[in-house]
Amino acid sequence: IGCYKSPKRRGTGNDGRPVLASTPMDVDMKTSFNGNGRMFSPKSKMGSRTTLPSVNGRSPSSRPPSRAQGSQPRGVKRDIEKLWEVINQQQVVIERQHQEIERIQRMVEPMSDVLKRYTDQAERRMYKKMDKQSADQIKTNTRIDNALAALRRAKANSDEKSRLFQDSVNQLQGQLQFLNEEIFGDAHANVQTEDA
Repeated sequence: IGCYKSPKRRGTGNDGRPVLASTPMDVDMKTSFNGNGRMFSPKSKMGSRTTLPSVNGRSPSSRPPSRAQGSQPRGVKRDIEKLWEVINQQQVVIERQHQEIERIQRMVEPMSDVLKRYTDQAERRMYKKMDKQSADQIKTNTRIDNALAALRRAKANSDEKSRLFQDSVNQLQGQLQFLNEEIFGDAHANVQTEDA
């Protein structure tokens, strides 16, 4: 075992404390590795990178994958095969369902055509019936309007005749009163003088 050597002093710093010289061990401890097998010193801003020595002319990153890394575990392979089987089964089920849907569509298409024709005919009949009913209602309303107009005219004529009849009655009453005064006026005067 080698003996321990104390670090050599390199002088003092600005604060008066002694500054130790860096040893090869310090350089090794202060040097870190990145993920690509390269090492860099954190002292430099950009990180001075040096490549590790290659083994048999190959860098550590260009090593061929080992047999354990290249081959998949048997359990994972079985799981993948099972998944593919399930996917194939689902694909078969989907294809069968698609065929069944197409078959049902082919069966339904004639029925839909028949139903469409029936609904179109029923709609046309309903529209014709509604048009006929509306035309009949218009005719009925027209007849009612004409009858009401005739009744209004008849009422106006009746009112006019009643007014003329009342005027004639008033004239006759006036004439009767005048004749009564002409005929019986002197007799009343004589009776009054005899009583006196």
